[in-house]
Amino acid sequence: MVYKRFALLAALVLLAGVLFVVAQPMGGAAATGGADGAATGGAVSGGAMTGGAMTSGAAAEDPDAVVLELGGERVSAGDFEGRFNIALRNLAAQQGIPLDPVTLAQFGTLKPAFLEQFATERALLQEAEARGLAPADEAVEAELEQARAAAGENYEALLAQGGFEDEAALRELIYESLALQGLVDALEAEVEVGDEAVSAYYEANQAQFERSEEVCARHILVEDEATAEALLTRLEAGEDFGELARDNSTDPGSAPEGGDLGCLPRGVTVPEFEEAAFATEVGETTGPVRSDFGYHLIRVYERNPAETAPLEEVRSQIEGQLRNEGLNERIASLVEASGVQTYPENLLSAAPEAPTPLPGEAMTGGAMTGGAMTGGAMTGGAMTGGALPEGAQTGGGQ
Repeated sequence: MVYKRFALLAALVLLAGVLFVVAQPMGGAAATGGADGAATGGAVSGGAMTGGAMTSGAAAEDPDAVVLELGGERVSAGDFEGRFNIALRNLAAQQGIPLDPVTLAQFGTLKPAFLEQFATERALLQEAEARGLAPADEAVEAELEQARAAAGENYEALLAQGGFEDEAALRELIYESLALQGLVDALEAEVEVGDEAVSAYYEANQAQFERSEEVCARHILVEDEATAEALLTRLEAGEDFGELARDNSTDPGSAPEGGDLGCLPRGVTVPEFEEAAFATEVGETTGPVRSDFGYHLIRVYERNPAETAPLEEVRSQIEGQLRNEGLNERIASLVEASGVQTYPENLLSAAPEAPTPLPGEAMTGGAMTGGAMTGGAMTGGAMTGGALPEGAQTGGGQ
């Protein structure tokens, strides 16, 4: 993806709408470094930015009122509304959330928090340009061309449905995305994590690396006890468990894998299954075991005792965690030093407008991500789960 490490910055480096930028595949695990959500949680919520929510009756309802100020740059309430709508529509499209009046009203309450995230993006963009990290016109055009190709003949309609006034608006967001990615890469390169820091983190956070007891098992699930008994007889006669599972198990998830459920800790299966599986020795088969799903034949092939993962096994995870923390600290410092100011009291209070659906489409966020461009140029999963402030995914989308 353009933001190949944006998963680390989902709640910090929000590009307020760089939601449809041309995406290039990456390995998801590599981006996280095992530090899930390390960059979330408002590392830049203090400092120069104000935070807070709109108070009742405080909205100026003036689209020209300033909601963000950074040096000589001023963002009006009307201009911010456009960016917010782009982000909102993308989130709805990605998650299949219907943009009905109730949902739109709930999303509207997130404007103050999103304004803070937008302020972070503006401050970081300024820093990127000051460092000479602005992308070349050719790089922006290449990304834009991929977007056109992915959308095909629906390109103009998809732009409008995604909240873009015209292609120039999308071009601007692609430019900003590339510039911010350059800055993120540069900041990451500044973070050094030594062996001593890794060891100290490991010793101070032992509970984080504890593993519960696990049992690794296969099973064959059938509807009645007679069938289970017949299959057990065949197993005792030496037939292959995996083959019998593939041919007879009614569990659609594990049957194709020869009944393999992988390694399971306590608390993740129905009690009857758990009790039987944890009481079975490696290499043995037990059953039939009755549960609400039917009758199980269970074969345990491995057991893992409760233990603390050794340092070498989790070293890369810790390194990723510490790099994320160092990256967040640099971002927070840059934002605070920028002097960016926000004025949430000037935000427009009206709920966002729903997009006009394309023929044959439901009223979800728009086809820029949810339709023709899924998996293509404009999906940019960089902001999945972070396009709007934490909690945006819960309101009205169920």
